Formats: sequence, C-alpha cells, structure tokens
Amino acid sequence: MVRPEAINDGCHVCLDQTNGDNSQLWHVSVRTARAVYRCVECNDAIGKAQQYQRISLKYDGVFSSYSTCLACVEVHRALSSCDREDGVAGYRMIYVLWDDIRECIFPDMTRACLEKCQTAAARQKLVHQWNDWKFAEGFDN
Repeated sequence: MVRPEAINDGCHVCLDQTNGDNSQLWHVSVRTARAVYRCVECNDAIGKAQQYQRISLKYDGVFSSYSTCLACVEVHRALSSCDREDGVAGYRMIYVLWDDIRECIFPDMTRACLEKCQTAAARQKLVHQWNDWKFAEGFDN
C-alpha cells in the first residue's frame, strides 16, 4: 500500500492504486445534490445543492451507485497521484479510503502531505481525521 520511493516532494507516503476493479461498467461524474446523501468514505452528509462525486458501476451483473463528498475525492487524489505525471488518481476501492489512510499514510504523514490537498475543505478533513486517529486511542499511534 505504501510506496515511499514513488515520490520526491517531501510527502514520503502514497496510497497504492488498483489497476481497475473488474467492473463491466464504471462511470464517474460530479453532480449537484437534489437530496441529502451520505459520503461513502467519511459518512458526512452531502447537503442539498452541494456538489459531490457520483460513481456508478456494474459489477457481477449488479448496478450500484456511490456518492462521495468532494473533500474525500480531493484527499484521495492528493494522496494517490504521487506517481502519475498528470496528477490524476486512478480507480479506488470504495468504502476504505480512511481505513487505508489511517493504516498507510497517518503514521508517516508530514506537512507536505497535507499541502498536496488543493482545497481548504480537503485539508480540514485530513486534519480532522488525523486528529481522530492520533488522539482517539491516546498517543500510541
């Protein structure tokens, strides 16, 4: 999961990319919410009129759709694009972003990792999640 050799920008950790998820169909779009949704990654509410990412896919013959807040999308992009020249994050496992970050990024995270997030909302979410990870179980992390 962690590939420190992949980057040279002061953030010496990176989420590994999957090479696709064997979905027969995969469509990603940014939408404006007409109802309240829950982010599949952080479980925060996505309010009416907020933009969010919608992933629609067909896997094993079953269609599914997933809503992700743009802050989680940005954190994923920032911490997953470290070995790509275009800066675009690839496919990802759904529902496990923060578990992967807690396991692979937080133990060695530096300020440079935080600065890879381009939006204030993404930086705020990353700091909030780091604080929960660091102080939820004491200082043994």
